[in-house]
Amino acid sequence: MSEERAARVRKSAASRRIKGFPVTPRSTVVGVGSENPIERARSLTVLARIYWRPIYEYVRCRWRKPPIAAEEISQEFFLRALERDTFRGS
Repeated sequence: MSEERAARVRKSAASRRIKGFPVTPRSTVVGVGSENPIERARSLTVLARIYWRPIYEYVRCRWRKPPIAAEEISQEFFLRALERDTFRGS
């Protein structure tokens, strides 16, 4: 994904936040379930870019973790979700 496209996705997601949590674009949800590996990778990248910061902030505030620990926990969340194919659904 180009940096320009990524910036538009972030800006779009930021403008659609509801009570501090972003709204997932429907195309991203559909793309995660795609059989096309390029489309699936693009959609997973969008999910990570949209949700990394809210997950990090949740860990920092709710679990009261220092920045480095919150970063590691957030990254571990995404790693486990990808390994378990969590975002793909059924």
